[in-house]
Amino acid sequence: MNKIEPQYVTFEIAKLLKEKGFKIPVSQYYFEDGEFKQHSLKGTNGYYGEEYEFDLSEFNENWNDKWLTKKSGDRCFGCSIDKGYFETFSVPEIWQVVEWLRLKHNIWIECRHITTFNINRFHVIIWDYKDKSDYKTIHCNNGVGYKVWDTPKEAYLEVIEYTLNNLI
Repeated sequence: MNKIEPQYVTFEIAKLLKEKGFKIPVSQYYFEDGEFKQHSLKGTNGYYGEEYEFDLSEFNENWNDKWLTKKSGDRCFGCSIDKGYFETFSVPEIWQVVEWLRLKHNIWIECRHITTFNINRFHVIIWDYKDKSDYKTIHCNNGVGYKVWDTPKEAYLEVIEYTLNNLI
């Protein structure tokens, strides 16, 4: 069986999410220069050497806040970029953004698998439920007809970027 890896958003999408108000705590982030960072545990022994338990959610933070962060991981509110601190951008997994769009903005993104001439492709439908009495279906086709992608990840990333730029 193939190993399932997290599917994170791109740096460009992370910047758009911050601009659009994404504030869900996550454990990974980008620095303003595009460097990807994972907030993680460095050891598993307590002060006296005994093992202890922890919950990984303790390492989740809203990296889209007003705090600045050094490359070492130190965070500071009100510090200067001149002192080696950087702006950060939360990096959620794709599924988290899809759920955030659904819950916060009533926009549903549905990725469908299609097979044409024995070639696997994916297409996406955007359902806009902002008007509770009705919905509109928006195909992300950029005005050039029916669009398909080779992987679900490619489809989701392009459609999320489209949604953030055009529908919110």
